[in-house]
Amino acid sequence: MNKKILISLSVIGAIAAIVIGGTIAYFSDTETSTGNIFTAGKLDLQVDSTCKYNGVSQAFCTWTLKDLTSEKFFDFSDVKPGDSGEDTISLHVYNNDAWGCVTITPTANDDISSNEPELAASDIQNDPNNLWDGELAQNMQFMIWADVCNQGGVPGDNIYQAGCDRLLTQGTGPLAPVTWALADSVTPNVFTGTIGPLIGSNNYYIGVAWNIPTTVGNEIQSDSYSADVSFYTEQHRNNPNFRCGSARVVTVTDTWSVVDTDGLYGESQNLGDSQQHFEWFAKNRINNSGFEMAIGTDDAAPAG
Repeated sequence: MNKKILISLSVIGAIAAIVIGGTIAYFSDTETSTGNIFTAGKLDLQVDSTCKYNGVSQAFCTWTLKDLTSEKFFDFSDVKPGDSGEDTISLHVYNNDAWGCVTITPTANDDISSNEPELAASDIQNDPNNLWDGELAQNMQFMIWADVCNQGGVPGDNIYQAGCDRLLTQGTGPLAPVTWALADSVTPNVFTGTIGPLIGSNNYYIGVAWNIPTTVGNEIQSDSYSADVSFYTEQHRNNPNFRCGSARVVTVTDTWSVVDTDGLYGESQNLGDSQQHFEWFAKNRINNSGFEMAIGTDDAAPAG
């Protein structure tokens, strides 16, 4: 009897456990996000070019949109007083907004040889070991502008319209590296007139015109002027303080003077007094590292 009761109670307990277990429930829900991916964006500057020499289109300096390798904006071997040319350069930043700078780095202003007419024009005999003894750069006139005018013309039309297009610089050919901001955090965007980046996937046009005045004489014969032109872009997002190379006057605690050990550019030497000097800031186009340098004499150019 007791054995039967115990077996019955065990069966009842097992059934009760099953019933109780089957009746326990809580509110629940499951949401699953699958295939999560981070993909880096793109920042790719590409350039096209349309150029003319004495009003005639030139094939070598005209190309469609591409990354630059060996292309040249200018490559003329027989220029003379009265000659002129123009190049419209189109910049396209794909596909993010970016800050932008342009740098011209002269590589030579060379008097290749000295013929009789050149020497008779009071030029000195050329120095075969000196790449900077020429007069061509000083006797050429350049003008660079943001080709934005849409009044009586269209942006990128190869024509400078004063008061409508935005002039970037004009004058003789530079003999030292020079950088202009196309768009950075402190300089108004040359294409819009307000501080802000180059907008991704837009077209931006820069006009470059040059000429040799007819007043120039034999002193430039056989001279050769060459320079590299570099465009640099850097992402705008999360980068609010980007600046292209700039020169500014500051007060420093040491005196600096410029010395020249290589015959090309100035180096700096600390002499030790407190006064006002030029400070030069440049941004390396390769690894974006910065450096600053103070320069003491009033007529000193920023150190290269």
